[in-house]
Amino acid sequence: MLLDHAFKEDLALTFCFRDRQIEQKFQQNYLRKVVKNARLSILIPIFVQFGLIGLYQIIHPSEVPQLITGNFIVFTPILLIGLGLTFLPNFHKILQPTLAVVCLVSAISIIQIMIDIDIPIKDPDDITNIYSVFIITIALVLVTFYAYTASQLSLVYATSVSILIWLSLNITFVANLSPSGEFLWASNFDMLVANIIGIFANRSMQFHLRKDFWQNHLLESEKNKSEQLLLNVLPEAIAKRLKENPQTIADSFTEVTILFADIVGFTCLSGKLPPQELVDMLNQIFSAFDLLAEKHNLEKIKTIGDAYMVVGGLPYPRKDHAAAIANMALDMQQEISRLNHVINQKFAMRIGINSGEVVAGVIGRRKFIYDLWGDAVNTASRMESQGLPNQIQVSESTYQLLKDVYTFEPRGEVEIKGKGRMATYLLTGKATAIHPPTNAAMPS
Repeated sequence: MLLDHAFKEDLALTFCFRDRQIEQKFQQNYLRKVVKNARLSILIPIFVQFGLIGLYQIIHPSEVPQLITGNFIVFTPILLIGLGLTFLPNFHKILQPTLAVVCLVSAISIIQIMIDIDIPIKDPDDITNIYSVFIITIALVLVTFYAYTASQLSLVYATSVSILIWLSLNITFVANLSPSGEFLWASNFDMLVANIIGIFANRSMQFHLRKDFWQNHLLESEKNKSEQLLLNVLPEAIAKRLKENPQTIADSFTEVTILFADIVGFTCLSGKLPPQELVDMLNQIFSAFDLLAEKHNLEKIKTIGDAYMVVGGLPYPRKDHAAAIANMALDMQQEISRLNHVINQKFAMRIGINSGEVVAGVIGRRKFIYDLWGDAVNTASRMESQGLPNQIQVSESTYQLLKDVYTFEPRGEVEIKGKGRMATYLLTGKATAIHPPTNAAMPS
């Protein structure tokens, strides 16, 4: 059913995909394949010429010089020029007319070879003349089949070439061999049948080419969907490693910066709003944060309820990990302020940041995620949970990395659960006009 709706026939009895983009993609793919086969399609007539000339050299040695003059000086160079054109970078643009000329020249060459041998024979009842009519007809029937199939011509070009071959056959018979009406009608009937069969063969070939392309397109689309789903769960580098070698992944990073953020009072709000409205609201906020993470080239790790976690410095190490996270934290404050106007709320955010060493990896067999472990992660979480609304609280380690280019307010020593008293700072903005680079160091 999907195949029936995928492409349709046009007035020229050829097929085309209903979707223009898919049709364009098919044509590009088809041309790439045809160009590879075009050289063979041109070499075949050249070898046929050599074969026919060799055959008639055995049967009629006296006619060979004339054959060499007619074919090697006129027709063979044309075929060789066509072969040379296949090596041009933009050959696909002239592929169809070039192959059409090759087919037509091949047919005329065959006719010329036959006529050069039998032109002295004028008696319609001469058995040799009858054989000549038969042989030329069979040869041109084969060329007609070749035009519709092996030559890779489209139906329009193949039909046009076949009609010209058909006309050439009749002109040749009338002008040189003068066969009886019975044999002339028989030859024309053979050519008619050859064209009808050729049209069906060409249509069948085009149908199956499109059918195979459509099935591959569907498979590729499903593969891309799977790839995209995987990339929505895992970083691209980690997803590639899992596909190549599915095993536990664990990497150590000595310098990263982790950010945790949560929405103050969102849990209480969840009991007052309808579930759909609540989820839509949270989706707007986190989708905006995702865009910020992409903007600053940071790795989103996960969301837990109304908490958002992002990290800088992995899976590709970068020197400006702390600055990139600081920039995102400041942008998050502006974004939540903007969204409050859009969704008519007064949300406040707590943001906590810490820098240090972590282990990152993927564990488990089902519903796995890329996660972080280590004391640096725990400290970043504490910076957030024990921070202040609408403030960005950072640890001493992050402060030391950013103090020269960002402004801070010392908060003093704060009792941090599980850590004791720690000196913390509130990030308030940039100290200078310096904008740290946001592109991570990618592996070469």
